[in-house]
Amino acid sequence: MTLRELSTGIRNNPPAQMKTFREAYFHFPTEFVAELSSAGFECEPCLGVVGPAWQVPDLNEAWTDVRKRDTLLSLARKLERECILSPQLLCAARK
Repeated sequence: MTLRELSTGIRNNPPAQMKTFREAYFHFPTEFVAELSSAGFECEPCLGVVGPAWQVPDLNEAWTDVRKRDTLLSLARKLERECILSPQLLCAARK
Protein backbone atom coordinates (compact mmCIF):
# COMPACT_ATOMS: atom_id res chain seq x y z
CA MET A 1 0.00 0.00 0.00
CA THR A 2 2.78 2.42 0.93
CA LEU A 3 4.68 1.87 -2.30
CA ARG A 4 1.48 2.29 -4.35
CA GLU A 5 0.70 5.57 -2.57
CA LEU A 6 4.24 6.78 -3.16
CA SER A 7 4.12 6.06 -6.89
CA THR A 8 0.54 7.20 -7.62
CA GLY A 9 -0.58 9.48 -4.79
CA ILE A 10 -3.77 7.46 -4.49
CA ARG A 11 -5.02 5.64 -1.41
CA ASN A 12 -7.72 3.14 -2.18
CA ASN A 13 -9.13 0.55 0.23
CA PRO A 14 -6.46 0.32 2.95
CA PRO A 15 -6.59 -2.70 5.30
CA ALA A 16 -9.63 -2.66 7.58
CA GLN A 17 -7.54 -2.46 10.76
CA MET A 18 -6.08 0.89 9.68
CA LYS A 19 -8.01 3.75 11.23
CA THR A 20 -7.74 6.10 8.27
CA PHE A 21 -9.80 7.40 5.38
CA ARG A 22 -10.69 4.82 2.75
CA GLU A 23 -9.90 6.82 -0.37
CA ALA A 24 -7.68 9.84 -0.81
CA TYR A 25 -5.35 11.67 -3.14
CA PHE A 26 -2.07 12.95 -1.79
CA HIS A 27 -0.24 15.80 -3.48
CA PHE A 28 3.17 14.97 -4.77
CA PRO A 29 5.63 17.45 -3.27
CA THR A 30 6.22 18.91 -6.75
CA GLU A 31 2.48 19.53 -7.19
CA PHE A 32 2.22 21.34 -3.87
CA VAL A 33 5.28 23.48 -4.64
CA ALA A 34 3.88 24.21 -8.13
CA GLU A 35 0.61 25.45 -6.62
CA LEU A 36 2.49 27.72 -4.26
CA SER A 37 4.73 28.95 -7.09
CA SER A 38 1.72 29.77 -9.26
CA ALA A 39 0.46 31.95 -6.40
CA GLY A 40 3.78 33.81 -6.33
CA PHE A 41 5.47 32.01 -3.44
CA GLU A 42 8.99 30.60 -3.31
CA CYS A 43 9.03 27.34 -1.37
CA GLU A 44 11.85 25.16 -0.05
CA PRO A 45 11.73 22.61 1.44
CA CYS A 46 8.41 20.77 1.34
CA LEU A 47 8.23 18.16 4.10
CA GLY A 48 5.80 15.67 5.55
CA VAL A 49 4.69 16.61 9.07
CA VAL A 50 3.86 13.04 10.05
CA GLY A 51 6.21 10.14 9.21
CA PRO A 52 5.21 6.63 8.12
CA ALA A 53 5.04 5.22 11.67
CA TRP A 54 1.44 6.44 12.08
CA GLN A 55 0.42 3.54 9.82
CA VAL A 56 1.91 0.86 12.11
CA PRO A 57 -0.60 -1.05 14.22
CA ASP A 58 0.60 -1.36 17.85
CA LEU A 59 3.39 1.16 17.33
CA ASN A 60 4.38 1.17 21.00
CA GLU A 61 4.96 -2.58 20.89
CA ALA A 62 6.84 -2.39 17.56
CA TRP A 63 9.03 0.42 18.90
CA THR A 64 10.29 -1.75 21.78
CA ASP A 65 11.53 -4.40 19.32
CA VAL A 66 15.00 -3.23 18.21
CA ARG A 67 14.76 -4.84 14.77
CA LYS A 68 11.32 -3.34 14.06
CA ARG A 69 12.41 0.08 15.37
CA ASP A 70 15.47 -0.01 13.06
CA THR A 71 13.20 -0.87 10.13
CA LEU A 72 10.85 2.01 10.98
CA LEU A 73 13.72 4.48 11.29
CA SER A 74 15.25 3.28 8.02
CA LEU A 75 11.92 3.73 6.23
CA ALA A 76 11.44 7.18 7.77
CA ARG A 77 14.89 8.27 6.54
CA LYS A 78 14.18 7.01 3.02
CA LEU A 79 10.84 8.85 2.93
CA GLU A 80 11.70 12.10 4.70
CA ARG A 81 11.46 14.09 1.46
CA GLU A 82 8.60 11.99 0.06
CA CYS A 83 5.86 13.81 1.91
CA ILE A 84 3.19 12.15 -0.22
CA LEU A 85 2.83 9.62 2.61
CA SER A 86 2.24 12.19 5.29
CA PRO A 87 -1.34 13.15 6.08
CA GLN A 88 -0.10 16.74 6.35
CA LEU A 89 2.40 18.77 4.34
CA LEU A 90 4.55 21.65 5.49
CA CYS A 91 6.19 24.06 3.13
CA ALA A 92 8.08 27.13 4.24
CA ALA A 93 7.34 29.77 1.63
CA ARG A 94 8.04 33.43 1.09
CA LYS A 95 6.66 35.94 -1.36
